[in-house]
Amino acid sequence: MTAEHHQWDFWLGKWRVTDPAGTFQGTNVITRGPSGCGLVEHWKDANGTEGMSLNGYDAVRRTWTQFWVSPGAVIRLEGRIEDGVMHMEGSISYNRKDVQHPFRGVWTPLPDGSVKQEFFERDGATWSTWFTGIYRRQS
Repeated sequence: MTAEHHQWDFWLGKWRVTDPAGTFQGTNVITRGPSGCGLVEHWKDANGTEGMSLNGYDAVRRTWTQFWVSPGAVIRLEGRIEDGVMHMEGSISYNRKDVQHPFRGVWTPLPDGSVKQEFFERDGATWSTWFTGIYRRQS
């Protein structure tokens, strides 16, 4: 394993997630993947709906890949760490609507140890905020 395999370690942990105004959005547990490679995400939103992602570093492509599944959507993203911030791009597919849109994610470690996660979706020519979560470690 290389140092790049640990670039996203700032996201590891057990988290309570709120929106920027402080409204509870859910909990998230991020653990290391098999043999320490990659990250595994287990999300549960405020209503109890669950989702998960598998995240891995591809040393050949020098990128991270995320594959997310939940009852309503599948997200495929690829990207890299730039100046300590994870930037990913790809698509979101809505299972019930049978549509797919371009999608972006940004994970920013904050000075107090929390993490800001932002998702953006493009429908037509316009990008809009899909989700903003502030991750604070649970004790």
